[in-house]
Amino acid sequence: MNHLTDEQLEQALAAGAPFRDHLDACPACRRRLEEHRAVRDRLRTAFASVTAGEDFRARLQHQLASALPEHGQPSQARAPRRASRGLRFRLWPAVAAAAMLIVAVPVVFYLSEPRTAAAADQLAAIHARNLDPEMPLIAPSDPVGMKAFFRKRLGYLPALPESVTDVSIRGCCLCHFRDRAAGTYVVRTGAGPVSIVVLTDALESLGMATSRSKAGDRIARGAKGKCNVVARRIGEYTYCAVGEAPHDVLDELLHKLATPASPQP
Repeated sequence: MNHLTDEQLEQALAAGAPFRDHLDACPACRRRLEEHRAVRDRLRTAFASVTAGEDFRARLQHQLASALPEHGQPSQARAPRRASRGLRFRLWPAVAAAAMLIVAVPVVFYLSEPRTAAAADQLAAIHARNLDPEMPLIAPSDPVGMKAFFRKRLGYLPALPESVTDVSIRGCCLCHFRDRAAGTYVVRTGAGPVSIVVLTDALESLGMATSRSKAGDRIARGAKGKCNVVARRIGEYTYCAVGEAPHDVLDELLHKLATPASPQP
């Protein structure tokens, strides 16, 4: 089953009726639709709470007044259409300044915040979806099938734990991180199931605290509730190990994953 694109989810959010059959049959897309709805509601709340200060209002009124003719009304001797065009032209800087001040602050804050501090939240949500019994995992315990799936759907092949003796593959699927498709698979370990999420994002962009692993490589660590996250760069991609296992266990798993093979283009 092919999942809905972000554009199709926005259409479903706006109209409600499109893709209803697919949404009824696909828990993953229903969850993504709820995420889109939450983003929309948060933006509405942010804009609704914005008010202009008295100083700004006074400056705006001054600019509006100075844009009008001396007596506050367009001259009757001028053609109405020309006066209207001239008035709009002179009012435009004041109106644009008002729009930029009101809109820019909440939008910049909202769009920048989730891309850093919320990275661990998104990765923990992906792990929870991977463990959902209703989430179908592709090619369970079949590295060959997983390779074919990732090559077809992502265009590249993530490193797989084929030669790691103390873990076993549970299955793989696609996920969405920061509104982009990403690959993820689940492995069974002695410390419980762990999701591996393969991102094209730089390690620094995750906004998590960085440190050095036991092997000397730079890693990023984060947490969301009981879920821990460790990320490190392997080849051209950033690999995130997500689960309830301790950070050191997740770091060791990524180290073992990097040892036998690197991602292939």
